[in-house]
Amino acid sequence: MKNITLQIEGMSCAGCAANCQKALNRVDGVEKAEVNFLTKKAVIDFDEAKTNIEAIKTAVNNAGF
Repeated sequence: MKNITLQIEGMSCAGCAANCQKALNRVDGVEKAEVNFLTKKAVIDFDEAKTNIEAIKTAVNNAGF
């Protein structure tokens, strides 16, 4: 299990953070993702055998951030 923290740009409200968090948690291999609107950061626990950082970043981009 690997843990990363990503800076998330483009969030304008708590709803944005919730949408981003949902997108991250739908990625196969992501065990847990928490997005904080105030800090503009996402903390993600994921299985490196199932996904990678690029797939996680793609999910964030596809969610609009």
